[in-house]
Amino acid sequence: MRQRPSAAHIPTEPPVGNDGFTLIELLIVIVVLGILAAVVVFSLGGVATSASVAACQSDVKTIETAIAAYNAQTGGTPVVTTSLLTSGSHPYVTSWSSNSGYTITLSGGTLYVQTPSDASPVLASQSGSCAGAGGSSSTTSSTTTSSTTTTTVASLLPIGTDASSSGANAGTLQGAAVASTTGPFSAGSLSLPGTSGSYMETTTQVTTPSTFSLVAWFKTTSPGAIMGFTNSRSDAPASNYDRMVWIDGAGKLVFGVWPYTVSEVTSPQSYNDGHWHFVVATWGSGGQSLYVDGSLVAHVASSPVYTYTGYWHIGFAYFPSWPDAPSSNYFLGNLADVAIIPSELSAQSVTTLNSAPSSSAESQAMLALNPSAFWPLNG
Repeated sequence: MRQRPSAAHIPTEPPVGNDGFTLIELLIVIVVLGILAAVVVFSLGGVATSASVAACQSDVKTIETAIAAYNAQTGGTPVVTTSLLTSGSHPYVTSWSSNSGYTITLSGGTLYVQTPSDASPVLASQSGSCAGAGGSSSTTSSTTTSSTTTTTVASLLPIGTDASSSGANAGTLQGAAVASTTGPFSAGSLSLPGTSGSYMETTTQVTTPSTFSLVAWFKTTSPGAIMGFTNSRSDAPASNYDRMVWIDGAGKLVFGVWPYTVSEVTSPQSYNDGHWHFVVATWGSGGQSLYVDGSLVAHVASSPVYTYTGYWHIGFAYFPSWPDAPSSNYFLGNLADVAIIPSELSAQSVTTLNSAPSSSAESQAMLALNPSAFWPLNG
């Protein structure tokens, strides 16, 4: 008689629910995991960008502090450079920052930052200069990005090099004209002794603009020429000369142009007080205007002006037979942030320049006006 199998040997049905994942369930899991991975990558990317911005801001502050320390100890002479900050037994900074999300450079004593979203370096002191750190490259060829105005490093090089914004008409020092650490905004300036042969002149011959604005900061206690245009490159006698700004014997500012006759505007007040003042002289369809320290002080109607080729002179002008000429053709004092702008500036533009909170902010505003030449003279 055959024995009945014991319970331990009786086959049972497989338990319900152990069939594994279906194909649809696997696809759903894969999709969910992919979404989660994308969220994590996106979040980490944002953290990385924020870290680059913070690192850029920290590096800028560190270097700005080092520059301030250098200038305090040396008086800004020679003009601070990367090597001067990092060299020596006790360097101001131990090493120069290097980061793939941004580049920090020092040119002409001025600090710049360039991020992937910047077409060219921007002033480190301007608001949002590090905003694009760690971001993607900009595809625009304009001089502005989404929120940052850019500038060219070469536009702000100190005098003695190519200091014009166009990069084509450098200023060269003559005689005893030298750089000074005293200037508006606590920056530098050009120091002029008021003696024969001491001034600055351009190197390339240009045609006088028929519409223009002459801009300069000045400080003096004596009569003399702030700037002028002649058809002679040197301070030798010239046959054509005008577009002049000067301080007369009473300390008043005068702006003279030759529209086939003498045309002058003169300030009612004197400015030979040894303090820094800001002058803008404009000529165009709106008339012949003279602004001092941001305010319009003199104005007359204008007419077509005489056109010829020649050179700009800073700290010198030629007055052989000009009425109300100063006692000296040369300037005794300091000049800074001199510009030739081939347009008639509006009162608002003059106010913006005059009210700039810093040298770098004014330079940025000046370059936005597309000057044909700009000499900070702060080297």
